[in-house]
Amino acid sequence: MKRGILAALLVALTVLSAVAPAAAAQADTSPDGLATGSDAVPDAWIDVDVTKDSHEMGWSPAEYENNNGETATLDAHVNGSAENPVSYTATDVEVEEFGEFPRNDGEENNSASALDASEWTKDASGSAGSGTISDTTTAPGVDAVSFSTSSQTSGDSMVFTYDNFTIGSDVNKRFLQIGADVTELESSATVEVRAVESDGDYQVVYADTANDTDSMDTFANTTGEGQVLQQQLGTLEVGGSGDGSMGAIDSIEIHVSGGNAAMDVAMLNAEKLGAYQFGDERYDEDGDGEMDETRSLTEPTGEMSITGFDTLGSTFDDAVIHDATYEMQFDVEDLTESMDVHWNVTSTEAYPGFPNLADIYYRLSLPDAYDLSYANAELVGTQELPDDRYQAVELAEGISDTEFENVTSWSDQTSTYTTTGEHTLDNTIQPGQEIGLHYNLLWTDADDSAAFDTGGGAGQFASGGDGIFSTLWGKVAGVFGSILVALGLKRRGS
Repeated sequence: MKRGILAALLVALTVLSAVAPAAAAQADTSPDGLATGSDAVPDAWIDVDVTKDSHEMGWSPAEYENNNGETATLDAHVNGSAENPVSYTATDVEVEEFGEFPRNDGEENNSASALDASEWTKDASGSAGSGTISDTTTAPGVDAVSFSTSSQTSGDSMVFTYDNFTIGSDVNKRFLQIGADVTELESSATVEVRAVESDGDYQVVYADTANDTDSMDTFANTTGEGQVLQQQLGTLEVGGSGDGSMGAIDSIEIHVSGGNAAMDVAMLNAEKLGAYQFGDERYDEDGDGEMDETRSLTEPTGEMSITGFDTLGSTFDDAVIHDATYEMQFDVEDLTESMDVHWNVTSTEAYPGFPNLADIYYRLSLPDAYDLSYANAELVGTQELPDDRYQAVELAEGISDTEFENVTSWSDQTSTYTTTGEHTLDNTIQPGQEIGLHYNLLWTDADDSAAFDTGGGAGQFASGGDGIFSTLWGKVAGVFGSILVALGLKRRGS
């Protein structure tokens, strides 16, 4: 019998020597080695809305700028169950084209911009009040021009004019486009944004509390950020004192009458032949509760939610999106550091039908960075096994990088695991605070086999993370242990 055992061990050593490099490569595929998709392995994550001060187009959702000014990556992914997981505001987009009206053919750089306050004039001849024009920003790096009036009442009218251009062709095909943060709009005030021909004809869009924003000619009826209108001029009526037909556009005029209004304009154009595409939105068209249709947003109001930044039009290829919010999950599957996951599986005879006792530890956190802010953070754990299989579920806050076996602040969460499904474990999560989770589980041999990514169960001799079995030779020892068990030499302890 002893000779048979020795022969088996020598054969195993030869095989392991041949496959050792492959085994090492396989161990590097993930720090945990656990198949969290298996019912045997508890899954856990932090559900949270992550807002980034700036998001560069081309970055993945998890990329951000850390406190050293370097690009870093969150141990997280976009919530796959969210239909429109990305939110932003049109006037918080830093994009070069918004400041390029009017375009001057043949020039590398435009000599003028409608977002430059010095290019505008004002006429207060019809008003007892006053008006101001100034340069501003609607987000860091997002240029805008600010218009405001004060002390205006019924019968007063203030006119702001930009006329450093002429558009002499295809007027009806062009779009009058405006994107503004409306900061004041008195109930008595009317704001008209006019595309004007030199003979006195004009076409107009409005900000007016009496109007419906569903109207094609109204971009705002209340205060608010990111109010966008893009209307093809050929669909708008022609008013004014000219010949009744728009043959050219020679100026843009903003008329504020009847009361006071103020707005910061970050997008203004009258020469594009198409609309800006601000991204795709999933929506419920037929009211059945299912968001099963998709549309492209061209006239958002306020913060909009879309399927992803990859659905924005080509104008935004090099844009920077400020205050971009993602619905994300910091899942144990996303962890990249071996110190953040540890497991140990031992044999037991104390529980009939369950020969294995598994200890699994996770460390989750929300990085504390100047460029990041969080909302609605919630730690969630899943239960797939019957409640009597969970011998212990424990949580510890503020564990820093302490090794799991040295953590003493565990609080018992076992009573939460009474029915299968998702359980909220913590909703008071603070950025920069590491949270530890510990599960003590009864496993069958089938559970043990399904629990490991590395191909089959690690059995009674498995451990991982910062333990000996996280090394190649530890895994070799584990295989020897399995052979010993198969030969009837069952390991004791651990």
